Amino acid sequence: MEAQIEITGLNPRGCGVGCHLPLAGKAIDVEVEGSVPGDRLRVVLGRVRRGKASGRVVEILSPAADRVVPPCGHVALCGGCSLQQVEYKGQLRWKEERIRKLFSPLLSDGGEIYPIVASPAIWAYRNKMEFSFSRDLKGEHFVGLAIRGGRGKVVNLQECHLAPPSAAALLAAVREFAISSSLDPYHFRSNSGVLRTLLYRVSKRTGDQLVMLTVARGEDSPLNLAAREAFVALCKRVCGERLTVLLREHEIAEGARSLFTTERLLGVGSMIEELHLPSYPALRFRISPTAFFQPNTAAAELLYEAALRLARITSNTTVYDLFCGTGTLGCLAATRAKEVICVEINEEAVQDAYINIALNGLRGISVHQGDVATFRPETAPKESVILLDPPRAGLGPGSLAPILSIGADRIVYLSCNPTSQVSDLHPLLQSGYRLTAIQP
Repeated sequence: MEAQIEITGLNPRGCGVGCHLPLAGKAIDVEVEGSVPGDRLRVVLGRVRRGKASGRVVEILSPAADRVVPPCGHVALCGGCSLQQVEYKGQLRWKEERIRKLFSPLLSDGGEIYPIVASPAIWAYRNKMEFSFSRDLKGEHFVGLAIRGGRGKVVNLQECHLAPPSAAALLAAVREFAISSSLDPYHFRSNSGVLRTLLYRVSKRTGDQLVMLTVARGEDSPLNLAAREAFVALCKRVCGERLTVLLREHEIAEGARSLFTTERLLGVGSMIEELHLPSYPALRFRISPTAFFQPNTAAAELLYEAALRLARITSNTTVYDLFCGTGTLGCLAATRAKEVICVEINEEAVQDAYINIALNGLRGISVHQGDVATFRPETAPKESVILLDPPRAGLGPGSLAPILSIGADRIVYLSCNPTSQVSDLHPLLQSGYRLTAIQP
């Protein structure tokens, strides 16, 4: 069934939404990938379920003012981007409106939602990309990002406007390597094949680069010496000298946890990134291959600057950096605070955090490995601040009690998922905290 609809908004997935009023029956909420608020479209409607349907664009009858031509030739297939067709100013406006809608009802009297902060770079801003492998029935190899709704199929990327400029050349070289070495992509349903993922990390400040190939392991190592040397050679040819190359073997046994073994083929096994905040000294951070680090370095500097400004840290402040990861925020706070106490469950991230403390010559900062849910402070300091930067899913069960037991004067909560953040705020507000500032 075809219908004409006007797109009135974007949902959290970045898809345009509008309403179709059939001549008979109830209104249908329609989700249209690739559409822009203000578009007037002719679409083909999919199956209607509970008053909702997806729509496929047949014709753009009248384009929205914010509609632009996407720069990437893969945008129709690739699942890596959903908003390239929306001018960046329009994206910012939509994001700020969504934040205001979610958080305004929770603001205390006198509380403020500040104007949204734009990323300094719109394209080629990511310092980390993870690519997948696949092969079709004709035997053609694919290396790139997953096709949107493709059930494991992969786009053979010739360009990527999110990734560092060298990513396209690396993908092309790795694709040729896969073909020449006769290594099949891993197929999870049959648990067969070798090539699983390709991780590429680039330091925006130091120029360090890291490439990690993850392969499936059976009884024997899937890459012989000649294949390893060939892989290192192609990485050096594309990436240059400031380079670490790793091979990670992923072993799966039915009914058991996955096992990972990482072998360093070239370099030091990690890379160094620097953060230059306007009001804080520049610090250096070691990043292990799988450790979390904000993927947009320049935007991370603005994010952390804003968070620390809201934290109002002085030389008398004790800071609790919960879900600290590699200690990035805690290390920055330690340049001003009386004491910083970090908590992180991931063992590799904790090791990075200790190295980052030493790398920057910081004192008065400690790291505790364990779940935030089981953390208990020894004493309650007179002046304290909690910095929260949990995973996308939010604080998780059991974390609220330890957070409240600290009795901190202020809590600064960083999140990449405002929906889970709003959910987490309710019990904090019910416990006596007030929401006084939001910085999108």
